[in-house]
Amino acid sequence: MIRAFSVCVLALGFVTVAWADEKKPNPADYFSIEAAEGACALGKPCTVSVRAVGKNGYKWNVEYPAKIVFGEAPAAVKLSKSVLRQIPNKDNWTDGVKVPLEVSQSGEYALEAQMNLSVCRKDVCRLFRKQAFKVVVRGK
Repeated sequence: MIRAFSVCVLALGFVTVAWADEKKPNPADYFSIEAAEGACALGKPCTVSVRAVGKNGYKWNVEYPAKIVFGEAPAAVKLSKSVLRQIPNKDNWTDGVKVPLEVSQSGEYALEAQMNLSVCRKDVCRLFRKQAFKVVVRGK
């Protein structure tokens, strides 16, 4: 009994060490986040488009509950929502998501955000959390 336990412990130790040495995937090999620069009329609602584009055979995973979280917006920019979510089998962000906002002063403003997303190929899906990007908005 003790001998079998020792063998199991050694096997688990080997698996753990091998797994810990594996490199994290480079997100740039799987997707890029594109945020179209937006020009907004002052004081009027507008939208800016954000989308993740798959690379190397990977495509957007519509079945994953993707999420975009915006950081604190500049005082001149009002976001309708600071958190946007893709509801699986209801929403489809394949062609991007429209971010509703309003700009109150002339100028160029950068909105910082993070996205949780998944991209898939025929045989495997990859999950990426807290992928940082910026959206640039101009008030006219």
